[in-house]
Amino acid sequence: MSILRWTFRVFLFFVFFGFALLNTDRITVDLFFVRWHAPLVLVLLAFFVAGALLGVGFALPRIYRARAAAAAAAVLPKPASASSSPSLAGEPPRLS
Repeated sequence: MSILRWTFRVFLFFVFFGFALLNTDRITVDLFFVRWHAPLVLVLLAFFVAGALLGVGFALPRIYRARAAAAAAAVLPKPASASSSPSLAGEPPRLS
């Protein structure tokens, strides 16, 4: 299984490397008042990274809210008081 995984990784590397070699033409990107000259592959990489960072940035608040809700729902029960009768080993205490 490990050989198959590494073979797939090497294949993907060569596919992406070939894509980068084929897209080395310089392009001009006009963003409002900025003109940027760069190879196409760098522009694609920059916008991919920016999109990934924006996606993670917008997802983090939802993830933290879900974790807080899960932690609040997993509140441990209060221990049995000393006045209640002790339970047998392996038997949960009775709620009265």
